[in-house]
Amino acid sequence: MLQHIPDLPPYVAGFKATGKITWEDYKNIAMPVIDEVAKNYKKVNYLMLIETGIGNFTAGAWLQDMLAGFKHFAKWNRMAIVSDQESVRKVSEGISPLIPGVVQSYPLSELEAAKAWVSAEVPELES
Repeated sequence: MLQHIPDLPPYVAGFKATGKITWEDYKNIAMPVIDEVAKNYKKVNYLMLIETGIGNFTAGAWLQDMLAGFKHFAKWNRMAIVSDQESVRKVSEGISPLIPGVVQSYPLSELEAAKAWVSAEVPELES
């Protein structure tokens, strides 16, 4: 299940992943929030809190995640990935040079630091 994290600034699209994550989760929960941030701001800040195994993301979820990445490719600014899975954090940081913006990864114990970092740079409003 993917849940929107509501206690973030309006320029941060933040989500918590628990249990099984599906294409529908991205389509119905993540994309509307990401689209709204992209519509209102010149850049998108993003936080993903992962409290489930990567194996719980369906192929459709990965595809939808990739499509979201391409849809707003030039707008990505700061991306915080929070997970206790070291492999997730390493992959996240490994893709950082391949995409616009900066990716930082954090263990679950540093969720508040991740929220502070992803919220620290306020993007300009779209005109």
